[in-house]
Amino acid sequence: EMNKSLVQKYKNEMALRKKLHNEVIELKGNIRVFCRVRPTIREDGDGAQARHVVSFDYDDDQLVNVLVRGSTRSFEMDNVFRPNASQEEIFSDVKTLITSCMDGYNVCIFAYG
Repeated sequence: EMNKSLVQKYKNEMALRKKLHNEVIELKGNIRVFCRVRPTIREDGDGAQARHVVSFDYDDDQLVNVLVRGSTRSFEMDNVFRPNASQEEIFSDVKTLITSCMDGYNVCIFAYG
């Protein structure tokens, strides 16, 4: 009898956690965009222009600036990860998506490059 009661309490708490977690996700917005900028590589060249194609706003981790045909364009994301960002840093921001996926919601993580 005690086990049945504990199992029921556990199920109720799990349902509440799932509901509250997904409410937080909806409040943040169902579509989020993260950008991870890779370090420069040899194929990028070694001139000043190659090093400055991508720049960051050091006061705002949601902006990335890209040099395109001589002019700088700014893009706003939910978060911009700099080249020195660790896998752990990135995972800490996307783990809520993984939790939603495990709760049965549709999730898409698109990685390019």
